[in-house]
Amino acid sequence: MWLRAARWYEAQGEMREAIVHALEAADFSYAASLLERTAEDIWLHGETHTLYR
Repeated sequence: MWLRAARWYEAQGEMREAIVHALEAADFSYAASLLERTAEDIWLHGETHTLYR
């Protein structure tokens, strides 16, 4: 369920939500992949709490 939601959010461009759901699914490889693609954007928008989590 969590992984399916993560992939749906990714398809919608909601990367932060996708990361949260990938982590809930314990798919750390997928979560890391999402983070690598969005880390700069998250950092520049002051949302480092997402990275720390």
